[in-house]
Amino acid sequence: VFCLLIPEGGDDYHLAHLARIAQILRDPNNCETIRQTPDAEELFNKLLAIDDD
Repeated sequence: VFCLLIPEGGDDYHLAHLARIAQILRDPNNCETIRQTPDAEELFNKLLAIDDD
């Protein structure tokens, strides 16, 4: 479960983020990494690292 907050008038900005989330989640290794992460802070850091790839 996630929440994507977009400012009013954000137009298509949110679509780019949703596309990136979908791209990350299509990779089984990324999904496994996310499932195995024990806490929110570590998850946040791992997601940042995945997004840098």
